[in-house]
Amino acid sequence: MSSLSAGRLLFEQIYDVIGLLISKTNVAQWIGPSHPSRQTVTEKSQEPNHGVTKNQYEALMNEFLQSAGVKSKHEQKPSDCLETAIFARIEPVTPDKRLAKAATKVGALVALYFYPAHGEKELFLIGLYTACFLVVEDSGHLMIDDLARFRQRMMTGEKQPELFELMKWLFVEFDQCFPTLCANKLFTGILNAWSIFEVEYDQSPGTALIVASASPLFPKYFRNMTGSSEAYVYFLLTKQEFSMSRTKKLLHAVPELLNVTDELNDLFSFYKESVVDIERAGDIERDNFVYQEACVKGIPVIDVLQSLARQIHQRQAAVDHILKDDAQLKRLAREYMVGQMKFYLISERYRLSELELV
Repeated sequence: MSSLSAGRLLFEQIYDVIGLLISKTNVAQWIGPSHPSRQTVTEKSQEPNHGVTKNQYEALMNEFLQSAGVKSKHEQKPSDCLETAIFARIEPVTPDKRLAKAATKVGALVALYFYPAHGEKELFLIGLYTACFLVVEDSGHLMIDDLARFRQRMMTGEKQPELFELMKWLFVEFDQCFPTLCANKLFTGILNAWSIFEVEYDQSPGTALIVASASPLFPKYFRNMTGSSEAYVYFLLTKQEFSMSRTKKLLHAVPELLNVTDELNDLFSFYKESVVDIERAGDIERDNFVYQEACVKGIPVIDVLQSLARQIHQRQAAVDHILKDDAQLKRLAREYMVGQMKFYLISERYRLSELELV
């Protein structure tokens, strides 16, 4: 799966491969959606120092990857079978067929790289969930009312548009594969991500989403609320691996896993979102955590990126320590974090192959 919004989860993926270029990402997860009607996050007078060059970013990423022990070059995992299954469900409910195909590709790769030990059904559900999320993220400006009424319609039993009915079906299927706590968090996570869209899309004059006077905690609060990062953390624990003691142990690590998911997206998507845009178009993507953080703290953007790189390593070490008494869960969490890095590196959407990386 902005900024797995970017989010916002991240959307941000491989539209270049399929001939569809989704515009810049939001705060979401690796999912980096296109938001054509979205407002500028900062007023001109509040822009941070965004002078991050390609060479600076390349040097930062090489140091980061060496510290993480991750090679930038590796073969992409085969995904044809999973893509076929996902596309069969998402294509009929997506008017834009190129978008359906692109979202399918991303969904399949996210499932395969983030959760290499999961079974076929779990991978299918995660991939389809990601594809649905990406389609909504990219088309959200056209379905604001449907997004706002999603929960209400579920409560009253009112029929929803086909894409949202598919998401309802997924919530039922999640109960077959994931423990109740995880299934519940998957549901609340999507409500959190979608409920903020009204704020993101608002175009009222003089209402920039982030200003220098905002709380220093706002960028992180907003980042955690968007992109569905929480869902991808709870996908880690399937019924096959479930026990109550293991669930409690996972909860202890969730804050670190949630934040590292967002931080990996912010770090790995920055080249595509900002460095390329500055050098080739003279423009920057401001509606993401990196620029929000720089604006609120009044620091250069490169400092934010360096801080993210340090935090990611610290969170990985923290997760290893928290889960040290459960070797299986520790392995799943480690594969999840490293898998995200590999996903970004192989995804043409992020254009990291343009860099000289180790």
